[in-house]
Amino acid sequence: MKKTIIALLFLSGITASAQSVLDQLDASGGLYRDRPDAAYHEKAQGSPYINETFAVSEIGGVVGNVRTRYNAERDEVEIQNDQNQIFVMNKKDNFSKISSSYGKYILRLVNYKTEDGKDVYGYLVEVTTLNGVSLLRRDKIVLQKERQGKSSYDTYTPAKFAKAKDEFYVELKDKSIIALPKNKKKFIELFPNQKEALTTFLKTNDYSLEEKDLIKVVRYLATL
Repeated sequence: MKKTIIALLFLSGITASAQSVLDQLDASGGLYRDRPDAAYHEKAQGSPYINETFAVSEIGGVVGNVRTRYNAERDEVEIQNDQNQIFVMNKKDNFSKISSSYGKYILRLVNYKTEDGKDVYGYLVEVTTLNGVSLLRRDKIVLQKERQGKSSYDTYTPAKFAKAKDEFYVELKDKSIIALPKNKKKFIELFPNQKEALTTFLKTNDYSLEEKDLIKVVRYLATL
């Protein structure tokens, strides 16, 4: 009985906190309601979400917890209230950090340039941070359009969501964000002042530029 009461008090606390967060965001113009095309994905196979479940989250700039999930196809953070209504967060600098699943998934709203030179104001996942240097990742899902058969011999292909390859970035101490190439030589050339140390570190440890090794490389870079 005691455990049940504690659980109910915990849930009611989250509910009150969630409403408080929504009120704070709404007052600051940080929310907008469902769009007319909110159900755009229902006809497509797959999901635009890395995780469809709304997770308890903290949003920088507001007090309290709320349930959020990340739409990786639209690069948007969605919030669910206690009536299961879904709101979308406006992209605002004062709400630039969303930490969900008790800090296991951290989204940062930043300005960055992709490897092909496109300027973006959007969310990147904070993978690791040390001494003011961070490894960031773009979680991206693309919507592949349906394809009608051109003849009776062609099969129909429905629209579907597909996970794109991860893009990685490094945020330096001066807050500049650099897209990381997939080639080791180009990677090292990004850091001319640390070229010798990085070359030795990568060669000695035989590291790749996959995430598990990039974490180690970026944390080493943060010590130079």
